[in-house]
Amino acid sequence: MYLRTGRGSEQFVVRGQGTQGVQQYLCRPSSTRNSRRHAALSAPPSGAITVAQLAASLTDLVFWARNPSLADKAVKPRTKEATEWSQILKDEVRPALHNSSTRWRVGQLIFFARNPAILGHFKEQPKDRQLALSREFDDIQKNIVGPWLNAQLARGPVNSRTIFVVDNDTLKTLPWETRTRAGDELALQFAFVNGGAPMTVIFLEPARFPEAFNLSDAVVTVTDLPPNVHVHTALKQQVNNLNRAISALGSRQTFPAPNLSRLIPERYGLASMNKLVTAAAQGTQVAAPLMSSAVSLKELIDHVNEEYIPDVYRKGQSHKDAIPDDKGKWTPLHKAIVGIALGRAMAHEVRHLYVRTPNHAADGLGSDSARLFGKDLTTDPITFSTADKTSIQSAISGLESQQGTRAVAASFAAAERSLDFPF
Repeated sequence: MYLRTGRGSEQFVVRGQGTQGVQQYLCRPSSTRNSRRHAALSAPPSGAITVAQLAASLTDLVFWARNPSLADKAVKPRTKEATEWSQILKDEVRPALHNSSTRWRVGQLIFFARNPAILGHFKEQPKDRQLALSREFDDIQKNIVGPWLNAQLARGPVNSRTIFVVDNDTLKTLPWETRTRAGDELALQFAFVNGGAPMTVIFLEPARFPEAFNLSDAVVTVTDLPPNVHVHTALKQQVNNLNRAISALGSRQTFPAPNLSRLIPERYGLASMNKLVTAAAQGTQVAAPLMSSAVSLKELIDHVNEEYIPDVYRKGQSHKDAIPDDKGKWTPLHKAIVGIALGRAMAHEVRHLYVRTPNHAADGLGSDSARLFGKDLTTDPITFSTADKTSIQSAISGLESQQGTRAVAASFAAAERSLDFPF
């Protein structure tokens, strides 16, 4: 597992332990132990970076903050330093990618690495010291973490296995506790995936989306629209984009325009997928991942109130425990319940972006009209069944084999950024 280098900028294959898999990371080691110098040398490149490179670079920043004496030294494989780096990536950085505020979370990791004695004692500091520490934290977020989180993302290797959650206005209206709980739950539902690489969940603003996606990737949106209307609108733009891309690569294949009447939503969500490989110019082939999935926030909350909050609608009156429309009135329990439900609802729809058959599992989270909660709304686990997990893992591996080393058509090319967002 080659993690650090000496001076310069090199790309290595990082072989993670356990389910960490094989991924490529761009490592920019520092030639000095000064933390600000680290940030200057670890600034993102001018071009787009993959999700794996983003995660590795954020891990670098945290690792260097905790181990400033190692910034200009190689970390050898199978050492305690290599183990620490991998643990930071797995347990702290990758979860931060689907945190309600990645910038704040990673900034906090760096800040407390520099100032360990402050943890739990900030308010005990003199006012001038508090002000200086606050400025330091703001500087870390803005000038060290921020540039990486403003970088344009690119498609990763064939086994990138990334679930992109569209960080749109609807999702941003939710309380931070709800957003974080939803991201954690979605990641938890796909934590079983292995076979070479883990799944990564990332909240991402539309402007930073990659131009193209692997067949092993998925995109899910939280929407205020009926899910069939959202998916139809997204597919309509995405079909136009993909058809232009595969035509430019010499393919005669075209995706048909989506038919709204055939997009029949489930209780609160909908997904549609047609990931294929088609012939292109000069005997080549091109992969084209057509996919869209959406969860209606309003319909999901209505469903939770109706099915899991006692007597809300059956008696035609509001129940004291019902989740209100006004998010400002949500209790901590409301925030947790919506976050868990949203994470599980997104996971159900994402499953459809991988598994063609069976359309639904016999039981578990992948079943038709799957239950979102057990008896206890916050502690009882609801997961994909064992058989369904096997189907999902097999489908992902199959899609990766189908894509192989083929070119991939762009779903959201740079020239199309002024058009409707295709997800």
